Amino acid sequence: MLRARLSSFVLIALAICLPALVGCGSKGSPLSGKVVVPMKLEEGDSAQLLFVPESPKSPAASGTIKVSDLTFTANTADTTGVVPGKYKIAVILTSGKPGDSKRQAAFDDLNKTFSRDASKLSYEVTSGEQVITVDLVKATVTKN
Repeated sequence: MLRARLSSFVLIALAICLPALVGCGSKGSPLSGKVVVPMKLEEGDSAQLLFVPESPKSPAASGTIKVSDLTFTANTADTTGVVPGKYKIAVILTSGKPGDSKRQAAFDDLNKTFSRDASKLSYEVTSGEQVITVDLVKATVTKN
């Protein structure tokens, strides 16, 4: 009888505590900033930063770059902010003028240089709010 009660207690305790231990404990740090690009982005263009984690245990994050002021706020899919850790930063730019081949070629060059595989941009997210500048002209990331 005591063994059955103890087993029930352990199962109930696991059912309550396990969700808190798996994934729910990761807290994101607010991460925002500005992006410097070598061309003027226009209405209709889309621009995104991807934060690819160095650790396979950390979730990826992304931030949409506002074309109007070149600012972004990064979040993971299920956490506000970015989980602390080291990240490679990739860029995806898409022209809002698909018929402009010269403009699209410039976007394609940037996408290739700062792709998930080729980008040399990196940043270590720490706890607490952070504001950074991602400079695609100088290929640098600086904390403001």
